Amino acid sequence: MRLEELVKLAREDILSDNVEDKYLWSTTVLTRYAKEALEQACIRAPLINRSYTFSVVADTADYTLNEFVRQITLVKLDLQNPPLTQITEEDLIRIYGSSWRVNTGTPLYYVRRKRSLRLFPIPIVSDTMTISASILPDDDFYMDDDIDPVYQLPLLYYIGFKALIRPDADTQNPVKAQEFLGMFNDCFGDKHTAKYDELNKYLPMYPTTSSGRMA
Repeated sequence: MRLEELVKLAREDILSDNVEDKYLWSTTVLTRYAKEALEQACIRAPLINRSYTFSVVADTADYTLNEFVRQITLVKLDLQNPPLTQITEEDLIRIYGSSWRVNTGTPLYYVRRKRSLRLFPIPIVSDTMTISASILPDDDFYMDDDIDPVYQLPLLYYIGFKALIRPDADTQNPVKAQEFLGMFNDCFGDKHTAKYDELNKYLPMYPTTSSGRMA
């Protein structure tokens, strides 16, 4: 299914907006809502996943992540069997002291900050690193390849929510809009706060130290 198909289905099944020369919502607006629906679904659930390969350079600890990366699920160096463990800077200071930033050796952990991933200790040999992660829709995104069909139709509920919550004397219907949002949330989960969302990226998924992921 393509975005234009989502928009067409939203007009037919959600909005009863089928008369082309009398559309209540422009195609541009509904397409924007469809893109937002995809993004919101991927923020709430790991629907799209990618693997990225990096050339690790000896004596270089920091690597830049793709802007679409959300939750990292695996960091693996080719020369090592076990994957690296995510850790926080606070725990590195607690365990290794304030000099942790200059320690060198075979990497055991990684720290994530914004779009940066830092290896600890600083690698002493060159290697290849594979990062697996959930992402937001990127430039190579194709709905039928990346999102299970069972999760595609519920995207219509968010389009309906956005369309009916928009201030407009002819179309605004807050009660129905909230019903659509509730159905969208039932499928993909409730929207979290920005604080929760950011901490969710930077705290370990499976912590072995004192730090923990927010419930």
